[in-house]
Amino acid sequence: MQGGPSADLLEEILGTGIFNADGEQWKRHRKVASPQFSTRKIREFSNTVFRKDALHLVHLLDRAMVAQEPVEFQVFDFI
Repeated sequence: MQGGPSADLLEEILGTGIFNADGEQWKRHRKVASPQFSTRKIREFSNTVFRKDALHLVHLLDRAMVAQEPVEFQVFDFI
């Protein structure tokens, strides 16, 4: 974002953080945030999410199996 009217409009929602900053302020925010986006951190997060979703899927499939009901995978909602 290059400041100006759009930054002014979004400041109430986003504040002056990385998504609404320019120049040196943006560089400072990026330097602070960048360790959170390391390969290791993203891998740990994605593994956690995958495990949670996999356990949820196993639970749903187990219930369907016990009830002897068909499972429609196209409408599965993992959230």
